[in-house]
Amino acid sequence: MTQLSQYGKDQPRTTWPDFLKRGREMLYGEYQPDQEMKEFRARWGGVDRETFMRVLAEGKDEDRLLAICCIGESNLPQARTLLLPFLQSVDPKERWLSALYLGGRKEQRALPVLITMLTEYVPSEAVPTPTDMAWFDHYRGNVVSTLRLWEDASLVVAFRRALATSVNAEQYLPDHRSPRATAYHLTGLVWISRWTELCFRQQGCVWSIVRNSTVPAPPTDCSAHNGHGI
Repeated sequence: MTQLSQYGKDQPRTTWPDFLKRGREMLYGEYQPDQEMKEFRARWGGVDRETFMRVLAEGKDEDRLLAICCIGESNLPQARTLLLPFLQSVDPKERWLSALYLGGRKEQRALPVLITMLTEYVPSEAVPTPTDMAWFDHYRGNVVSTLRLWEDASLVVAFRRALATSVNAEQYLPDHRSPRATAYHLTGLVWISRWTELCFRQQGCVWSIVRNSTVPAPPTDCSAHNGHGI
């Protein structure tokens, strides 16, 4: 495949390894910064797995975030061992990305980090606009999806608390009643639908463990659903 250069001539498009493509998509979404990747390759001397292992150890800021994503997307047998230390990183973005990848592998040590992530960096009375709030909002849906992999009924409590926190956060947004604030309420509705589906997939009824929640309680009779019809 080719692309036009600034002089109008066709130039071959760079082909990147599949694990790097997936890592870039995780970090950048649809935006795929080819020029930045070329600069990365020039800076670090390559874009192979060994290079990203070195970036993980020696890099910083966005280079290290990309390394976490690429290691997480790679088939390296030591990926789990390489990512585990970042669960305690002082950089919250490093902690979040590593927890998502380790959570996808159902690494038990990632579970408490993921649960914390459900309610981290949402607006509050003390901090109405958390730093990089949009970045954390973007990945919060991934947190929900990752936690669902456990299919653990005890996580209902965490989801209900997250829902309550999400709904409560709306009042602290500077643009309360705006579409942005409404988005927080809709996010809460998404969460409640996801944990409802999770609960109904368990064997038996699990609503008794969340009876004291401040969020309106679901139906007491789960037998009609029991994993189907949601």
